[in-house]
Parts: sequence; C-alpha cells; structure tokens
Amino acid sequence: MARQRKKRLPIADPAALVALWRLFCTDVVENGYATVPTVTEFIRYAARTTGAEEPAVAEAVERLWPEVRQAVEAIRGDVLSQGTMLGKYQSTMSVLAVKNWCGWSDKAEAAKGPTPAGIAAAAAEIERLMADGG
Repeated sequence: MARQRKKRLPIADPAALVALWRLFCTDVVENGYATVPTVTEFIRYAARTTGAEEPAVAEAVERLWPEVRQAVEAIRGDVLSQGTMLGKYQSTMSVLAVKNWCGWSDKAEAAKGPTPAGIAAAAAEIERLMADGG
C-alpha cells in the first residue's frame, strides 16, 4: 500500500498567515462568536479551509508565530472585546484572555502591547504586501 503524502499548509510567509487569521476571526464574528479565537480553533479552521493537515498547520503557526504575534494578538483582542461587549463571551474569562493572550493591562502606563499607531502601520504594511503579491 502506497504511503499518502501529508498535505502541507500553503502558507509560507507571515502576511499570508495573518490574512488567514483575519478570515478565521471574520468567521468567528459572522457565526455569532460561537467559537473563541484560540490558536487551537485557528489550526482546525485553517486545516478545514485549506485542505492541509492539522500538524502541518500547527508547524507553520509555530514557525511563523514570532513574526505574526503582534498582528494576531491585536485582531484577537478586538474580537474578544467586541464579543464580550455584545454579551457573547463570559466577561471574566475574556479579561484574563486579553491580558494573557494579547498583552492588555489595566494600567495604560504599564501597557506593553501594541499601540494603535503601530497596529495601523502593521495593517497597512500587510495590505501593501498582499497587494504586491507577498
């Protein structure tokens, strides 16, 4: 019996991974926040939508995470806070999630997360890269 080759994730660069994360978060919102935007759920989503196997997606996420972390956490923080404000997520867990996953804090002077200007600049650069074909 011939061994089947594992299908690799067709995402090789950070901009493509962030674009796929955006699609995942759009799906979360459009489905009424029925899913929490965790990395585990993203891996399942990416495997399902790209046809890649989950281990291949997990490997790509692990390899590219240092380069996409800031953009992904900004998007995830927005989805979590919006879903919580709309009553879709439990507020206490959402507070812990944005603090632990997204680097948010209660005190502005202690904030270590991205600034709105930095997020906007990163988003503009990602859009430029996507328009240029990577």
